[in-house]
Amino acid sequence: MSKIDDILRVIPKDGTVFRIKFTKQDGTERVMVCQLGVVHGLVDHAQGISDVEAGIDSPEARKWLAVQKRKENNPHLLNVWDVEKQAWRTVNLLTVTEVTLPY
Repeated sequence: MSKIDDILRVIPKDGTVFRIKFTKQDGTERVMVCQLGVVHGLVDHAQGISDVEAGIDSPEARKWLAVQKRKENNPHLLNVWDVEKQAWRTVNLLTVTEVTLPY
């Protein structure tokens, strides 16, 4: 079992808010209150999947395929919704030092 698997097992995927502590790329420590399962800003996501399945080349399909490729190439990166900043953020799971539930 890898560190990434251990962290993913603890993080709730149902929209429950949690706190995560990690080291940012610049070396500073960050504590973020966040959640998974948020659909804000993902309006075109369903359309992209539908277009890919139908073989339609659309901007939504290309965007969805690019996101899938990024996930494949970077399994250590996790997109989360930052509750305090109301924006999407990316966490490097290899630098996570703590996950707190409930936050």
